[in-house]
Amino acid sequence: MLRRALLASSVVATLAACGPPPSPPPPPPVDPIATPGPTSTPVVRPPEVTKPRPKAGTRERIAARRDDSDSWDKMLVAGGRLWMLTEVNRWTSGPMYVPAARLLSMPASGGELEKHMDLEGLAAIAADDASLWVAVTRDLGAMNTPRAKSPTGRIFRMPLRGGAPADVVTGIEPKQIAVDRERVWFDGFVVPKQGGTPAPSGVKAPLAIAVDDESVFFTNKGGKILRVAKTGGAQTVLGQGLPDEPSAIALDDTHVYVSAVTWTSSATQEQGVVARVPKAGGSVEVLAKGIATARGLWVSGDDVFVVTGRSGRPGAVLRIPKTGGEPVRIAEDGTLAHVTVDEEGILYTSDGTFQKEPFARLTPPVVFRVWR
Repeated sequence: MLRRALLASSVVATLAACGPPPSPPPPPPVDPIATPGPTSTPVVRPPEVTKPRPKAGTRERIAARRDDSDSWDKMLVAGGRLWMLTEVNRWTSGPMYVPAARLLSMPASGGELEKHMDLEGLAAIAADDASLWVAVTRDLGAMNTPRAKSPTGRIFRMPLRGGAPADVVTGIEPKQIAVDRERVWFDGFVVPKQGGTPAPSGVKAPLAIAVDDESVFFTNKGGKILRVAKTGGAQTVLGQGLPDEPSAIALDDTHVYVSAVTWTSSATQEQGVVARVPKAGGSVEVLAKGIATARGLWVSGDDVFVVTGRSGRPGAVLRIPKTGGEPVRIAEDGTLAHVTVDEEGILYTSDGTFQKEPFARLTPPVVFRVWR
């Protein structure tokens, strides 16, 4: 008995010295998608589906605006986003009912509209690889003060990837704007992008401005296309004899393109033209004529795009070969407002549809893309 007791005590002591048996390792985490279900049938992840590119000519609504009190204004694509201005009437302390603006943007592929800010007056926009550049004609808040006797507009830049806007120049009244790598060109002046005192640019009374590495190109009343070297010097008339108001301009590597119309009568408004002239100067080449109320103009690839019709009224977007030819109607709308072009196609805004009697809005203001 004593021997058995001693033996049992020895075994217990030995086991106690060894400690408890190790716990089994925890099971690996369960992936509910990769793990077979109760039927033991493997679940296969579906491959990523890429949305097919729509056929050329397909029209797609990509946004609608909830606030229908504004009118669509200028627009461009930069940094993967579509940037848009709207025009909105605002009361000043006068009181006076005057036009102001709002700045919006959205993904160029479609999505929600984002409001960035209210602006003090009507505005124009330009862009480079890093920033959006906004020219505001006047400060409505200063209209009823002694300061209003001097220009109250400004130009500011806003980073395309987000960030606070920064004034570049103030105390001006800018209407036309273009940017290059180092400077901002507006009306008859130029200012460094980092800011400073505007200097005369040699441009006189422009209706539209465009720049390349060496020159500033512009149009003015009287149907002229002109050029001024960025280094200074006299104006050079590249072409003339166009309808009185060539109000849109675009460039490629070799030519300057314009759309022009005379607004003096309903008959002259029907006789707009699209034309081009070599950057170095030469004969004006009319690419298409009889373009009713021709206004905006863009160059992309082998084509020139022009918009017709007064803003917010029936209009169309036409495609014309750079070398000339019969215009092709690629989009039309009963309340066509503004247009821009990117590599994927045409983007345009519509004011929606209305019922005349009694007056009522039937559909909202929208943004469309026409693929090409």
